[in-house]
Amino acid sequence: NPGQRALVDHFTGSGALLAVGVGPAGTGKTTAMSAATKAWEATGHNVIALAPSAVAAENLGEEIGVQGLTVAYLTYPYRGKMADKGIPAGTILDSAPIRPGTVLLVDEASMMCTADWDALVAIAHERGAIIRALGDPAQLDAVESGGLLRSLADHTHAPELDEVVRFGDDHVQAKNSIALRSGDLAAIDLYARRGWVHDGTLAELK
Repeated sequence: NPGQRALVDHFTGSGALLAVGVGPAGTGKTTAMSAATKAWEATGHNVIALAPSAVAAENLGEEIGVQGLTVAYLTYPYRGKMADKGIPAGTILDSAPIRPGTVLLVDEASMMCTADWDALVAIAHERGAIIRALGDPAQLDAVESGGLLRSLADHTHAPELDEVVRFGDDHVQAKNSIALRSGDLAAIDLYARRGWVHDGTLAELK
């Protein structure tokens, strides 16, 4: 759809070291990232899928057909978090094939802490790679200090996916999910009308 095309154009056409996009749940982030990956690989760039959690990294890697790693796999050695294992700060592991032109593609980027953003940018700068990060600031934030995705998106006028495709032909629920995400309290009415909201005591609901 137009939003996905705009995101792919932004990710593949930006000459910046770091570019971000916003993608609420169900808006086709994986489809967009897959299309961008094919475009990068067609021009000789290798892509590494990254995410804060191991499950998300593995899923993204499998879905777009590339190696998937956790963000910490790259940033913890660089930040000196593995010094007790004899790995000095500033280390970029050889097992991560980061070279000039490599694309570090980050999913669920809103969950990245500030220190990891800093380390990943330093790694990309040192190796001549680029970072493309996608996430939803309205979802879970970083456990450590974070919030950078929202700031980066606001200050760079990042594209935002706003067409929910997860619910198929149920366009009412699709539109409603975006309203609910934005904090529109009236959006909960749809769930009540469809019988999806239940109340009672803890014992009754068990």
